[in-house]
Amino acid sequence: MENTGYEKLCIIGRGAYGKVYKVRNTSTGEECAMKTISAKYTDQATFQNEVALMEKINTLSSPYLVKYITSYVKEEESEYVIIMEYCSGGTLENIIEKYKKIEEYIPEGMVLKFMKQILLGVMALHKNKILHRDLKPSNILVDSKGNLKLSGFGISKQLSDSMPYAETARGTLWYSSLEVLKGEKYNFCADIWSLGCTFHELCCLKPPCTEGNIFIFVQWWEKKRYDVNVIPKSYSKEIKDLIVSMLNYDRKLRPSCENLLSNKLFA
Repeated sequence: MENTGYEKLCIIGRGAYGKVYKVRNTSTGEECAMKTISAKYTDQATFQNEVALMEKINTLSSPYLVKYITSYVKEEESEYVIIMEYCSGGTLENIIEKYKKIEEYIPEGMVLKFMKQILLGVMALHKNKILHRDLKPSNILVDSKGNLKLSGFGISKQLSDSMPYAETARGTLWYSSLEVLKGEKYNFCADIWSLGCTFHELCCLKPPCTEGNIFIFVQWWEKKRYDVNVIPKSYSKEIKDLIVSMLNYDRKLRPSCENLLSNKLFA
């Protein structure tokens, strides 16, 4: 059944499968975000799975995870709709683009604040056996106070004791781990790799590798390995060591969110 209680104000994002609008609840006046997904690209079961996962994420009560409000099907336009918390500060990608334009690096204190908030959000997911699978700056929202909230749960997956790994290759190329791209089984270590790429981008204002072809991308990583020296000298050795640990080729040696948050950088 369609819900008509939201007035579209403006478009705030576009993706391959739909759009995101800033909307107003016509009953309460509350500003929200409306994610629309074309039925051409998804089915009702997939939509219901995403909604169920977002409902569970709401129960985690983490201030670093975007809140789900409601959902419905817009049948005449063949769209699935999810209403979420609106974050007026845009995305982490917008912040990175801002610093690129002014040709300055993000101050270390701000980078550490962002790292800590992202890690706290991901830790809440991992503790509840939820694999995000698409961690990247455009899926990290910024609220009115400048704090970060994880979003983009469309391809997230609930793991379990009986099913501790995922197998389907999902995510965005530049942030995907090698095990995902090679079609191997993967778990929370894949999210840690994606965070390593995201934290590298916070420091360098671009991902470690931006090859557009999956085969060239994998070859680049396997031949070149990660060169920490590309991170600007203005950042501390401790930050660089943290990123290196997350981009370890041996997934078993990548630290957990708890391990990372125990670092003195986040004290």
